[in-house]
Amino acid sequence: MSDLAHLKIWDDPAIRDRLFWYLEVAENRRPAKFRIAATLGTHLDPVASSEEALWAELDRLTPIFVRRWQAIRAGASLPATADGPSLLEVCRELAYRMLAHCNFCPWNCRVDRIAGAKFGACKLASASRVSSYFHHTGEELFYRGTEGSGTIFFTSCNMRCAFCQNGDISTDKDNGEETDPRTLAAMAWTLRREGCHNINWVGGEVVIHLHAIVDAITLLGRDFRRRWSLGGRAEPKPTGCFGSTKCPARLSMRASSMRRCCGIATSL
Repeated sequence: MSDLAHLKIWDDPAIRDRLFWYLEVAENRRPAKFRIAATLGTHLDPVASSEEALWAELDRLTPIFVRRWQAIRAGASLPATADGPSLLEVCRELAYRMLAHCNFCPWNCRVDRIAGAKFGACKLASASRVSSYFHHTGEELFYRGTEGSGTIFFTSCNMRCAFCQNGDISTDKDNGEETDPRTLAAMAWTLRREGCHNINWVGGEVVIHLHAIVDAITLLGRDFRRRWSLGGRAEPKPTGCFGSTKCPARLSMRASSMRRCCGIATSL
């Protein structure tokens, strides 16, 4: 058990109940969800299959994944990793297929980011750039713990928030260094080995880097914590951060096509 589990915050039963899975994984008592996904084999060759077949396979495997996760949550052991392709590889391949008609975010630009001939709201082609990675001690207590949250800062964003605290990197698509999935995996693994309690993918909004992140997670195959930490998050309605229903669209997107609000990090 690490110092994370000894924090007084866990004495609150509501917090401990809501973050049960996170703490279990953080303390190596349960496997991270991507490791569970890697135990669910598929008969498909993800690279050779059509996108339609990949979505159908995802639909087939998802309820099986949920049942396996629930069993492990209740105390069952993690089965052996699949010998061949798994649900994890299906997700990775689907992320790259989506990149060719990008609909990662609600802008739904449908541009081919692999070809890179035309850009959407995020102004990115297929490459992802990282500004920095380090032990972040400024996150919420249950995330930063005693050793910090292993934070990887991506550049560029699909939003134009007037209040962005990371505007110096999120508004500049050329900031940082181009980073491939294998290097991302090495960054995450290094941070974990150095004692970080989780891996924190940060931006801007990191969903625009979904393909690179899923690819890196697929490469890792080791137990560590992951969480998304977004500068903002998609909401069907505004939260208490704003006093008016019109404010989120005006401040976050400066457009009426979708609403955004300043949100807390989302734990996976």
